[in-house]
Amino acid sequence: MQAPLEPMLPVRKQFRVDDLFLDPSETLDQPTIDRNVLRDKARWIRDDLDIEVAREGPSYLTADRVVVIFKFLTLLRQSRIPIEDIR
Repeated sequence: MQAPLEPMLPVRKQFRVDDLFLDPSETLDQPTIDRNVLRDKARWIRDDLDIEVAREGPSYLTADRVVVIFKFLTLLRQSRIPIEDIR
């Protein structure tokens, strides 16, 4: 008599969150983000976007706005920002 086969558990791949958004085809020619772009996007998120989302709710985040935010955060993640620009 053979032992009953135990059900196989699914194997889950371990990954980092950054791996979900990593695209090896994307390479930055310049490893830093422009100081003015950083300042403008930060102001837009803080002074405009945050207030409108609080007022209008999540429906204010249209697909176009989400894409802009995603591209900015991707650029930010890949950039080397001097500490002077962060302050």
